[in-house]
This record gives sequence, structure tokens and C-alpha cells, in this order.
Amino acid sequence: MTKLYELTNEYLGFWDSLNDPEADWDAAEEKLKGIEAALDSKVENCARAIRGMESDAESIAVEIERLARRKRALENKTESLRGYVQGEMMAAGRDKVQTDLFTVALQKSPAKLIVHAEADIPREYFKIIPETVQLDKDAVRTALKAGNAVPGCELAQGYHLRIR
Repeated sequence: MTKLYELTNEYLGFWDSLNDPEADWDAAEEKLKGIEAALDSKVENCARAIRGMESDAESIAVEIERLARRKRALENKTESLRGYVQGEMMAAGRDKVQTDLFTVALQKSPAKLIVHAEADIPREYFKIIPETVQLDKDAVRTALKAGNAVPGCELAQGYHLRIR
């Protein structure tokens, strides 16, 4: 089975062969039709494969989102049940419940800082974080499109494959 790059090389070689003044134009037309048909068929098959992979990727993305929603729901239910058990153990005055399978115990969390008035806190408890500088790519792109020169930057026009 001929590969796409081989067909491309054959196609380009065919056009180079037409520069020969002794070229047989009738045979060349038939050969060109054959190469183009094979090239078109190969590109069509590649496009089918691309569409199939895009479809699979989309299906996977939908499944990932479904599983992420399920995960969030389970995490929320877990936290709710954990809070319920903690509240009931505290209300009953039980610090520890031990069974054959589990030991469930209340444990103090690390102390949490609550700030009521930040303005009243002495400066010695603050740290200075230097300002970060980040390139505004949209502003540079707009300037370059308007014809302004921006040192160290250029606009590059590329190509991508569109399958309709």
C-alpha cells in the first residue's frame, strides 16, 4: 500500500518530468489522473481517520465530565456524612468509637487564624511580594496588526487542516 508521502513525492516528480521537451503528454495526462486519484483517496482515508479520532476524543471528554460530576457528588456526600458523624459524636460527648473494622476519633485541627481588622496589625507581620511583570500578548498582536514595530516580536501566519 502506497503511503501518502510517497504519493506526494510521485506527484511532485511527475510535474518535474514535464519539463522534459520529449515528454509524452497523452501518457502524462493518464498518469496524472492516476496519481491524483490515489492521492485524493489517501487524503480522504486520512480525513476519515481524523474524524473518527475526533469523535472518540469528544466521547471521552463527555465521559470525563460525567465522571467528574459523579466524583464531585460523592465528595460532597462524603463531607456531609463526615460532618454528620462528627456532630453527633460531639453531641453525645464521645471522642472515640472503636469497632471491629474502624476506629473513629475526634481530633483537634491545627489552629486557624481569623483576621478581624487587618489595618490594626503591625507592619512587622507583613511581607512584601514584588510586582510580577507579564507580557500582554493581545496588546502586542494588536500593535503588530496595526503596522507598529515591536522589537523582539513578529506575527507568523500558519496553516491548519480543516475537514468539513
